[in-house]
Amino acid sequence: MKCIVKKMMALALGLVFVAAGCSKDDDNKDDFAKDIAGTYVGTLTMGEEVLAEDANITITRVDATNVLIGLNETIVVSTAPIPLNVSCASTVTKTGNNYVIAGTDEVEIPAMGTFPVSIAGTIDNAGNAGFLITVTEVPVFVALLVQFEGTKQ
Repeated sequence: MKCIVKKMMALALGLVFVAAGCSKDDDNKDDFAKDIAGTYVGTLTMGEEVLAEDANITITRVDATNVLIGLNETIVVSTAPIPLNVSCASTVTKTGNNYVIAGTDEVEIPAMGTFPVSIAGTIDNAGNAGFLITVTEVPVFVALLVQFEGTKQ
């Protein structure tokens, strides 16, 4: 009888450990990056000047709160074509109905050099995106402030 009670207790303890190991707590985390990953099409501007009307920004999920933002467009500033090939690691948070994206990296502009770049912006639940892309320390221009307004495709 004692042997049966010991086996029953061991079995009950084993079930407790198995049940505790199957917790779904990790599944409840928000995956902001998955929510916003995709291609966004819109307009690039600098001040009032339209630089590109069908510009594409891609957002690739790295993990739940980190993305890689890609922009490959040639913009024309003061008659000078400038290829912007930006790949910027960024973090994603959510405030209310908006996803907030921010990141810094470097961008190489051919024949000019490598410069710091930052991207900051928001995406709402409907997929409307607005970004400010800032390239600093650029000779002649000092800084390029490029805005993107677009929607998720």
